Amino acid sequence: MSNDTLFGSRILPVVFEDGRKADLVVSQFRVKQYQQAFPLLDDEIGLVALAAKCTRAEVEALHPESFEEAVKALKEVNEKGFFIWSARQMERGAAGMRNLPPELVEKVIARSQSAKQSPLSPLKPG
Repeated sequence: MSNDTLFGSRILPVVFEDGRKADLVVSQFRVKQYQQAFPLLDDEIGLVALAAKCTRAEVEALHPESFEEAVKALKEVNEKGFFIWSARQMERGAAGMRNLPPELVEKVIARSQSAKQSPLSPLKPG
């Protein structure tokens, strides 16, 4: 039996560090979420929280094996959408940044790193 759902979501049974169990639904990002998710590319916890519609704290409370399964599901369900789009954005950004003064490039990088946020929403009890 597959744990995949319509539109590329995956239902994962997860375990928290305190032993609680729940089902985590890791969803494919919709195109309208790409801009929100893009600044989180180097923040796996934030991306999982966004894709699972839960809080960062909930993701941080996952048992490490459950977290790794959630990251794997995130990458698989978003492989043919968000991550392809993100690669194009990075290519365009790199091409544009080659023409900018180094101090401005440093400011852009610092600003993008400070833009990390995660949505709030509860997990479904399992």
